[in-house]
Amino acid sequence: MDGVTLADTTLRALDERLPEVWPTLCVATRYQASTCRRCLEVCPGGAVTPSPWLSVDGERCVSCGACAAVCRTGALDFPQARAALAEAVAEVARQGEPAVSIACVRTNLREDLAWPHVAVGCLGALSEGDLVGACRRGAERVWLIHADCSRCQLSLAVARIQDVAEAAVAAVAAFGLHLDVDIVDVPAQAGAAAAPALVLSRRGLFSFIARRAGGAALTTTDAQRPDIATLHAQAAPPAAHRRLLGDLEALSAMGAAGAAASPAVLPSADVVVGASCDGCGLCLRYCPHGALSLDGGRPAVDRALCTGCGLCAEVCPPGALALCPGTLGA
Repeated sequence: MDGVTLADTTLRALDERLPEVWPTLCVATRYQASTCRRCLEVCPGGAVTPSPWLSVDGERCVSCGACAAVCRTGALDFPQARAALAEAVAEVARQGEPAVSIACVRTNLREDLAWPHVAVGCLGALSEGDLVGACRRGAERVWLIHADCSRCQLSLAVARIQDVAEAAVAAVAAFGLHLDVDIVDVPAQAGAAAAPALVLSRRGLFSFIARRAGGAALTTTDAQRPDIATLHAQAAPPAAHRRLLGDLEALSAMGAAGAAASPAVLPSADVVVGASCDGCGLCLRYCPHGALSLDGGRPAVDRALCTGCGLCAEVCPPGALALCPGTLGA
C-alpha cells in the first residue's frame, strides 16, 4: 500500500468515527428560528452546533451515534454504521430466533452465549426504526442490554432508550402485531471495551479532514455566511428513513389491523393544510427533502420523502400547516 493510499485509508477510518455532516439538511440551519434541538439534547460531549451553520467539534465528539439516531433529516448521520447495525439485527432475526439481543460493548458478552446478539458501541445509537426492523424480520422480543450507564460518559445518549423502546412497541401495535422490548442492566465486565474514542489526536488532522471531498463536511470557510440558494438546497431522505418506511409498510401487510397510522414519534407524517393557507410556497422551499408540492394552490406531501421534521409548519407565516401521523397500508 503506497503512502497516499495509506493516508487516505487512515483518514477514512477517522472520518467514520465522526458523523457525516450535511448542514443544508439541518432544520436549525435552514431556519434560524427553528426550535429543533434534538441533537443537542442527546449529545454527551456538547459537540454539535446547529446554527448558524451545522458543525461538529471533532475533539468533543465521542462517536456515540445518538445524534444520527434522533436527526430526522439526516443532517447528522453515521450511514455505514447504521446500515451495518440494521443488517446485523436482520441476520440474527433470520436465524429464526424469537428474540434479538442488542448489547453495549461494555457488557463484554461472550461469543459462546446460548443466544445470538449484536454488539454496539452505545445503545444511544439505536433508533425506533432499528427495533421496528427487527420485528419486521421475525423477532418477537428484543433485549437491550447495557452496563451501568450512570458511570459512562455516554449516559446522556442512552437516557432516551426507554422512549425508543416504547415508540417501537407502539408502532408495531398500530398494525395489530406484538413486540416486547426488555431493557436489562448488567454490570460492566472487567476488560470490557471502553466508550468509543479516538486513540489518535484529531487536532493535527482536523484541517486536512475538513478539506476532504465527500459528505463529511465538518467545517467550511463560508460557514457563517451561507447564501439563500445554499440554504434552500434539497436532498433525498437518509437511507435509515427509507428502511423504516419499508418496514412499516411490511408490518402493515403482515398485521390484522389493515391500514394504520404510525405513532407521531416516528418520522412518517401527513401534512394537514388549514384554511388560512395562502399558497405562498414558503414551505416548499424550506423542506429539506422536497417532500411538498403545490396541488391546486395548496401544499401536498409526498410521504415517501417526508421525514416529519416539522420545518414546514414552523416557517408557515399564517400557521396553516400541522403534522399528523402518516397512514400506511391504505
